[in-house]
Amino acid sequence: MNHNCARQRTDGRWDYTRNSRPWGYCREHRPIPEDAKWIPAEIAKRENEKMAALADNFHTTGHATEEEACECYKKYLLDTQLELQTEEPANASQQHRCQVCKKFTACHAQCGAYRLFTLCPEHQTREEVEKLLEVGESWDS
Repeated sequence: MNHNCARQRTDGRWDYTRNSRPWGYCREHRPIPEDAKWIPAEIAKRENEKMAALADNFHTTGHATEEEACECYKKYLLDTQLELQTEEPANASQQHRCQVCKKFTACHAQCGAYRLFTLCPEHQTREEVEKLLEVGESWDS
């Protein structure tokens, strides 16, 4: 079980953490080793390329407030895990109301494993997901 939350350091600064360790952008950038046994080489290469483009966002300086640490993790999630489904599935058997305009849709956006938003194609944007995405304390496995 993973415990995710903003935590205050002994120097008074804040990091977003997973299991008490800095997480997201609140840590140093560490590429996956080329010889890693726990991940296929092609996936490691693709992840390293994606994260290299974001390397300037990683930091170890912490944040002044808990809220800033949560916002930092929110940016990390949006930058690295946002998936938008911009077209209605052809065989959509279930529809739900868009969380913005309330029109029925079978589309959704996902940001991380457990954050799913029902959004019509018109509202399938990073900006709309950013408004809906809340980051704070959570548990996952």
